[in-house]
This record gives sequence, C-alpha cells and structure tokens, in this order.
Amino acid sequence: MQKSNHHVFMEALVRRIREDDPEFTVFHEEFYRMQAGLAGELKVKNRLADYPFKKDYGVLFNFECLNARGFSHQIDALLITAHFVMILEVKQIAGQLSYNPKLHEFSRRAENGSEENLANPFDQAYRHQLFIEEILEQHNIQIPVHHLVVIANYRAKLDPSLESMPIIHLSGLPNFLENLFEQFPATNHSPKLLQTLFEK
Repeated sequence: MQKSNHHVFMEALVRRIREDDPEFTVFHEEFYRMQAGLAGELKVKNRLADYPFKKDYGVLFNFECLNARGFSHQIDALLITAHFVMILEVKQIAGQLSYNPKLHEFSRRAENGSEENLANPFDQAYRHQLFIEEILEQHNIQIPVHHLVVIANYRAKLDPSLESMPIIHLSGLPNFLENLFEQFPATNHSPKLLQTLFEK
C-alpha cells in the first residue's frame, strides 16, 4: 500500500526525534494513528479486489494533489466507474462513534469510557467531493460524485445518530456499491479515461 507524503515524513521524523523532546509523545501518537489508518486502507483495498465488478472501473489509493487555490487533498480511495465516482474516507477506529449534525461534531466513546472529539470525516470527504466535482466540471463531464466514510475496524459501534449519514462498516461496502450501480445508470464516460484526469 502506497504511503502518503505526510506518512513518509512522519516515519522519518519518529526515527530521528529524541525521547526527551517535548513533542516526542505527540509525534509518536500521530504516527501510530497513521499506521492504523494505513492498515484500514489496506482492508478496503482487499475488499474492493474481492468485489466482482461487472464493468470497467478504476481505483486510486492515497490520491494526493493540490487544488487550484494551492491547498492539498489526500483521498484514501477514489473509486471511478461509468455510473459514479466515489470518495472513500477510511477510518480504523474503535469505540462508540456518534455525530451531532447541527454542530458538525464527530465524537468517540472509547472502551475505557473516555470521550473525545475527532476530526469530522464527513466534512473531510465532502471537501474532497467538491474538489473532484470541480475537476470534472472543468472538463464538462457530468457524472454523479459521492462520498462515503468506511469504518474498517469491526470493534467500532455506530451510534443511531449516524443512521442518516454516509457511513458504513467495511463489511457492507459490496452491498452499498450494488445499490449505487442500480440507482445510477451508466454514463458514456470510460473509467480509464476519467482516471487520467486525476493522475495528471
């Protein structure tokens, strides 16, 4: 699985930082989170490899680039079909996950009972969606673009507050894709040609 540029940077940093550095624990914790995230992305990669796609498709993992305003995008997986384009935001986290849509607050209650707020994956994925739509619009290509948060840790429990949100456990990904293929008819856009737009 290809590592992001930031992951490579953090890997080098944790090898060099001294234990007596005030930021030692912070950097190591972030690196361990990135390692867990990479493991989750590998699970998604294997699940997609096992999925019996009936037509051509393309997948870009750890897709990184800059938008026109100079800000970076790092997309865990970008699934490209003739029916739709899907942004997959992969999370390898445990505990009970909940969401307050009015406040855009995504939180977790860990197995030890502690609670913490996490970066909102829905806003992250939606930002990526707007970016992908912008690229397609520049090329006058009309195809549905969606985003989905995929939980790759089976120990995570999704709170009922998440029922209306685009989030599923990894095991449900094949069924989710089947429903999308039925919902959206095929366009005349080749997935291989679409993929070249994002690889430039």
